[in-house]
Amino acid sequence: LQELLASKVIRFYNRDWKLYLNDKHANHKESPEIKQELAKAMGVAPETIRSFRPEDLGVREKLLLASTRNATVEEDIAYSLLGIFSSDIIPQYGLGKTALGQLLENIVDRTGDVTVISWTG
Repeated sequence: LQELLASKVIRFYNRDWKLYLNDKHANHKESPEIKQELAKAMGVAPETIRSFRPEDLGVREKLLLASTRNATVEEDIAYSLLGIFSSDIIPQYGLGKTALGQLLENIVDRTGDVTVISWTG
């Protein structure tokens, strides 16, 4: 997620290594069609795709993005979001779902936004 949003330039290719949708833009973040498709899939505004900064999204919006994450290791759902939340918690594997609780607690401590405790993804 953050790798996609934070990158300044992205080009997508299909399985045959041809440009996705045969789109010749030097940066697919500038392609209206691809940008719209990405925004819809990620649930963010199209402009967020092109010029993302973590502070552009509120805590609840970031958590909504988090709710779409899949990971083979349960803790990675929380730990993959450390950068987007500017969190400094140290990843500890073996915590399972507790890792997400740890991240939410850190968010509350830093932002004072206690509504994240009631968040369900």
